[in-house]
Amino acid sequence: MKHFRLAGYLFFIAIISAQPAVRINNLQKRDGFYYQPRDSKPYTGKVIDVNENGDIILEGRFARGKRNGVWITWYGNGQKEHEGYYKNGLKSDLWKSWYESGQAWKEGYYFAGKKEGSWLYWYWNGEYLAIETYRNGIIHGPWKKWYANGQEK
Repeated sequence: MKHFRLAGYLFFIAIISAQPAVRINNLQKRDGFYYQPRDSKPYTGKVIDVNENGDIILEGRFARGKRNGVWITWYGNGQKEHEGYYKNGLKSDLWKSWYESGQAWKEGYYFAGKKEGSWLYWYWNGEYLAIETYRNGIIHGPWKKWYANGQEK
């Protein structure tokens, strides 16, 4: 009996995974949840956005109408712009951002939608811009800033 349940669960996951992606602009936000037009159930599935050339510039997932899982955006040149994780509609865990050149711009953690812990920021040339520490979304504790030439402010 357990094997039948497991097989059924795996089949269900395979069906959901095979669903085509929906353009995020085609979803409607109602009462804090995202829906497909004319649907009464909040949307669950993959979403994308594309630029005028047809290149994917956003990819993510919704679960029960809320952003959930890994979300990635790209610049028009194909370079990654942002990558992070949503949990029940709120930013969570590690988030990273890059300049259009591919150079790291910032990275840090979110907890329940608020910055938490150490956040690192870089200039376009790879030199440190700042290190800030957050607690519950507010700067708290040590921080440091540098000039673009690498000298401490």
